[in-house]
Order: sequence, then structure tokens, then C-alpha cells
Amino acid sequence: MNFIARVTEQLDLAAQQLRQRTPAHARCALILIDDIVELILHGWCEDACKTDAKHAKLGQEKFSRGERKAALGQRFDEKPKFCARLGYIDEPQRDFILNCHSYRNEPYHVGLLYEEIFEPIASEYYLLACDLLLTHERHGFARSFPNETYHEAPLKHAGRPAAPRDHGKIFGPASQALRNARPQPSTSLQRALFTSMFWRVQAISGTLDSLMKAAPRHESNDELLLELESRAAWLTHMDSRADAAALAEDPRLYHEERQRFQSSYKQTFYAAALERWRDRAKQLRDEPDAYLALKEHETLRRACEPYAELVFEAAAEVDAELQRQIDEAFGRK
Repeated sequence: MNFIARVTEQLDLAAQQLRQRTPAHARCALILIDDIVELILHGWCEDACKTDAKHAKLGQEKFSRGERKAALGQRFDEKPKFCARLGYIDEPQRDFILNCHSYRNEPYHVGLLYEEIFEPIASEYYLLACDLLLTHERHGFARSFPNETYHEAPLKHAGRPAAPRDHGKIFGPASQALRNARPQPSTSLQRALFTSMFWRVQAISGTLDSLMKAAPRHESNDELLLELESRAAWLTHMDSRADAAALAEDPRLYHEERQRFQSSYKQTFYAAALERWRDRAKQLRDEPDAYLALKEHETLRRACEPYAELVFEAAAEVDAELQRQIDEAFGRK
């Protein structure tokens, strides 16, 4: 199958998936779009590297052999980075592509936490793929050939070029037709990102409040967070010690070591961060640029998740202990 046929058929299928308006179909659409974006970028990398390799023989190459090898290799992230250096995409597009690809590669159980944003992410990624087709035409790439078979989707979206000399002009009509085929998303990406992140922060805050009620000995959320954080750090520290088993067998020495570790530990998680994260989540809703909104969302998500993991794991332990006490009270094993 030729290049334009593969691109249009796959994007056409992605548009069909988006019309179903479910997280599962949106995830499928994201995968289809990501494959096409990779195909386009890899083609640009191939063309640039072939040209640069020829210049290398004359001592006029722009990129090192290692840079060319990385761009043509298996790592996806090298391709948008290389194409940004070529000037085929800009930095916001590069970052958006990398962020969308990261969602495609996330473990399924992690993606379930953010499944409500898959449709608007895939929808914006779809438009970016259409824009790449215009870039493809603008820079004179022609990766398909007039004598090859055209299937239903390319014919529907672009039509067959009248003559070989017109072949490079197929990408513009295809891009516009594919854009028109995209269903309108249920909500904007910015609003979806705001809603998802805001309620994620609310869930962390509510769980922290519940832990405070379950452990009334703490005077503040910060005091509770310090205990949770330092305990997790202590367990990690013990895993790395060669004498951990011997230390665990001596309660006095274990207690002394734990106290020493606790007294020198520097707290990083504070309750005040939750309000700041709520404010930053609200800013996502008002960000006019969808690419920048997703970039900020990912920055915010990376800041929140270690905090969330700490709080939710503690809550799970409390629930498990309560269940143990209930089972014991009823004589269940």
C-alpha cells in the first residue's frame, strides 16, 4: 500500500473510532494516529539523513553519524526532536507529539485514571496529523506513486491526481477532507484537562482529610504527611542496606536508627500544595493553546502523582486494617 493510501485509510479509521465517543474507542484512535505521525516523521528523518550522509562525504554534514542513527532508530522520541531541528515542526508541536505518544504507551491501569481526556487528546492529535500532511506537501515530499492502487479512503478524501506531475498536490486536499471528517469532540481539550486534574486533586485532598480522622493524634495535615513520607523513605532506605535483616532483629538498634533517620529527614510534601494545584488546574481551562495546556497538565501530573501515591497507599492500608478488625470481630479468617 502506498504512503497516501496508508495515511488516509488509517486516519479515516481513527475518525470512525472518535465518532463512538467512548474512552476505549478514543484509545484505539490515539494508537492509529500515533502510528501515522511516526510514519510521517520517520520519512522526513530518512530523507534528511540520506541527504546529510551525502554531504558528509564532502565534509559538509549538519548532523553527526550518531544523530542520524538515533533519528532512524527504534526510539520514537528521537524523531520529533530531530524533525524540530530540521524546522519541519515547531517546539510546541514536538512537545505535543511526545505527550500524546506517552499516553499511547501508558499501562492500561494507569490510563484508566485519565480516560476522560483520551477523546479530546486524540481529537487534537488527529488535527496535528492532518497538519503534518500539509507540511509534507509544502516541503515537496512525494512518497506515493500514481500507478499504485488507491483504496476507498484515499479516493474519498483526496481523489486521484490527474497526472503524475500533480501527484504532490494530493496531500492538501486529503488533509482538508480528513479534517472535515473528524467529529467535533465532546469538550475542548483544555476543559477536559482542567476537569480531570481538578478532581484528581480533590480526591487527594479528600483522602488526606479521611486519614486525619483515622489518625487524630496528628495536629495537622502537614504532620501526617511528614509521617507518611518519612516512613516510605525509611522503608526504601532499609531496602538498600546490607545489614537490614540484622537491624530488624534488634528492636532497640532499629528504633535508634529509625529515630536518627526521622530527625534528619527533609519533608517535601505539604498540604498547601493542594490549593496551588487546584489553581493551576483552573488555569488549564483558560489556556487558549491546546498544546501548551497539555504540556502544563503533564508537568502538573508529574508533581501530583508521587503525592497521590503516598496518600492513596496509606488509605489502602487503613482500609485493610479496618477490614482485618471487622473480620476478627466476626471470627472470620
